Amino acid sequence: MKGADQLCKDIVVIWSNWNTCEICPLPLSPAMWSFFTDLFAPEIMKTLLLVTPESPLYPYHDFADLLYGRIYWNMNIIAGHPIFGRVMKSTLKGFDSKVGNHFKDLLQNGDFIPVKFPRSLRGAWHILHNIIILIARILFLMIHANKSYVDRRAARFWHDADEFEYAILENKSNAEMIAEIKEFNAYTIHQWILAVSLLTAKGYMGYGMVDHFLKKMDDINPDMLFRGVGGNKTAEGILELYKLSQMPDSLKTIFQQDDATAIIQQLKQSQEGRQYLQRFETFMNLFGHRCAGEFDLAAERWKDDPTFVFRMIRNYHQLDDSDTNPLQQFQQAAQQRTELTQLARERLSKGFWNKIFPWRRVLFNSMLRMGHEFMPWRENAKYYSIRLHSGIRKRLMEIGKRLVNQGYLENDRDVYYLTVPELEQIAKETNMQESSLKELVNKRKQQLKEYADMEPPTFVRSDGRPFMEVVEQEPESSEAVNILRGAPASPGIVSGIARVIMEPGQGHALQKGEILVAPYTDPGWTPMFLLAKALIMEVGGILSHGAIVAREYGIPAIVSVKGATQLIKTGDQITVDANSGIITKNS
Repeated sequence: MKGADQLCKDIVVIWSNWNTCEICPLPLSPAMWSFFTDLFAPEIMKTLLLVTPESPLYPYHDFADLLYGRIYWNMNIIAGHPIFGRVMKSTLKGFDSKVGNHFKDLLQNGDFIPVKFPRSLRGAWHILHNIIILIARILFLMIHANKSYVDRRAARFWHDADEFEYAILENKSNAEMIAEIKEFNAYTIHQWILAVSLLTAKGYMGYGMVDHFLKKMDDINPDMLFRGVGGNKTAEGILELYKLSQMPDSLKTIFQQDDATAIIQQLKQSQEGRQYLQRFETFMNLFGHRCAGEFDLAAERWKDDPTFVFRMIRNYHQLDDSDTNPLQQFQQAAQQRTELTQLARERLSKGFWNKIFPWRRVLFNSMLRMGHEFMPWRENAKYYSIRLHSGIRKRLMEIGKRLVNQGYLENDRDVYYLTVPELEQIAKETNMQESSLKELVNKRKQQLKEYADMEPPTFVRSDGRPFMEVVEQEPESSEAVNILRGAPASPGIVSGIARVIMEPGQGHALQKGEILVAPYTDPGWTPMFLLAKALIMEVGGILSHGAIVAREYGIPAIVSVKGATQLIKTGDQITVDANSGIITKNS
């Protein structure tokens, strides 16, 4: 961050963890932060904007830094960027409603100074040149990309990721494995992440246009037209996990224990169990690379430790014939979407001129179809991108095992406390002090432990002053104490018992029909959604992961509810009005 520090040396820098507080809520391992800053971010900048770390313009693209062990965004640099500044202003509220509202006020506050992008002729030409290339790429994908195009690219990437993960490493040196990590990272960004990011923009465009057409139809929420669409890999994974809970009664007793190894061993003892394990293996091949906190390379994947998966399967056994099972719920959401879509079409066709020139209905149908095809890629982009981690983790663990055998590390997982440049240097050196690496790792472990106990603020000022501290007013009546407000993310009104879950490991406590109250959610949390009657989150917006999956299933959801996990207690009777964003604690 040296270049960025120089740009911001005379101003108060405002840092924010919007979106990253969901993607990586826990302190990042040094390996992950290094991968992000040394490999991923530079390759993104080079691919997207043709800006390399050697360019004098690179500091103006150096948006991120590590605070409290977590990723924070330099809002001053982003706001001043001619491209990302505009994108952030238009989409920020969708990712985090609370931060979006604060940032709007921030731009009107004289205390906040965006970093001015250089206005030299050379700088202007560089930006114009990159914008032209970016627009050309977008136009190409807008014109040529359809569902079959995306599916072909997805299948090719999955095949390549399989080869990357299952390659034999025994005869490869540490330096060769690090080089392979760099190479596949560059391939992933060039051939996959960039294209998918642009395709996701098509989904946003379709959603935005549908929302525009429905502005005067107060009784049709645009979110309802994006329920039960299908194609969302995170949502599909939950349904497949639910299907795994369908098993003979003779096998259900095996899942009453928490020892994953014991469960697998007992399943191997019978023909029914072995057949079930084949189904389980199929699921793991498709979704085993996922987990809570999956952005971090150090996070244990479901296929490494299936304990969470087995617990959720056991929890799904709560559902019986009297309940609407998740498959039926998904079908009901799809049916409701179909009915409302037809109603919207009929209204757009009313009137003499709309019948003679039905351009509004035609454009509505086109934008709705585009939204259905590409909005799921807001989630799918991560599903495929995280697949890259499997091959990287395999190589890092191989390096860690070798360093343990050489006496440099105490545990092979200690490799996650080293950075990419450090691993490259270790690969070159032949004579190292055994104690030096162990001391470095232990120091970083202690530091991460301290960070983990902290509750990171949404905003941080570089001058140390508290940011926008809100002084809570005394409620005027007892009724006001029982009302919380947030941002509607998936419509619906339900009442039920609250269950506060602070981290995915507590997910087995969720009972069917309870209302899930969480600080945040990422794809690793979403298996809980099938049991929940509604979802409440302290952060997020309509484009956050939890909101998207909740809409897919027709689960009412409210996000950006400040202090929800403290103000709502497990066992509280509450009513969630996700049409208006109001939560009422019932006496």
